[in-house]
Amino acid sequence: MRRSVLRSRIDSFRSRFDKTQSSDSVSVEVALERLGTAIDQHFAKQAATRVTADRLVGALDAIPQGIVLTDSQGSVVFRNQTARSYLSARHGEALVGSLMEDLIAEAAKGNPVSRTIDVFGP
Repeated sequence: MRRSVLRSRIDSFRSRFDKTQSSDSVSVEVALERLGTAIDQHFAKQAATRVTADRLVGALDAIPQGIVLTDSQGSVVFRNQTARSYLSARHGEALVGSLMEDLIAEAAKGNPVSRTIDVFGP
């Protein structure tokens, strides 16, 4: 494979990670170094995002109220620890879990919903 074609392909791969323009006059070695740097930066950003997401999940799990997040189609993408416990719990909490599913379906239609539920018993 010609070096210019190889350099061009390396730049193409690098552009998937780094949107800055590359000069065609660089050597294959320089292009590979830039690709490596772009990949390292990409994974560093991914790691930082994971740390932030873990902190958010920890904060949401510390909240005593059940929190359920859905995507725009109404599919559940997150439940905090309290909400998860309602789905695998005894009868009263199972009723709460069922009601949560109904509320999610209503909210997915664009209707604001809010309910306070008191569960009594052992």
